[in-house]
Amino acid sequence: MNIAHVATYVRSRSIARWKKVLGVLAVIYAVAPVDLIPDLIPMFGWLDDLGFLAVAFGFIARDMAKHAREAKQANETPPAQQVIDVTGERSAEPRVTSGSGPSF
Repeated sequence: MNIAHVATYVRSRSIARWKKVLGVLAVIYAVAPVDLIPDLIPMFGWLDDLGFLAVAFGFIARDMAKHAREAKQANETPPAQQVIDVTGERSAEPRVTSGSGPSF
C-alpha cells in the first residue's frame, strides 16, 4: 500500500462514501477531547483511541487492497489470453478455426 493507492481509493466513484468517511471519523475521534474512556485515565484512555483507529484502518486497508486487485484485474488481461487476429485487433477470446493447419 502506498500513497498512490490511497489517492486512487479516495477518488474512485465505485467506493461507497461511508467507507471514505470512516477514515476521517477515525482520525477525528483519536484527536477529539471527547472519548468513550477519557484520556486523563493513563493507558486506558489511549487504548480506546488506538483500538478504534486499528479497527477502522484495518477495514480500510483490507478494502483498499481489494479495490487495487479489482482495478488491476479490470485493466489488464493476461498476455497468454490475448489473441491478435489478422486485422491487428486484440481479443480476450481465442477463435477456433476448422481445419488442421494454419489458414492464410
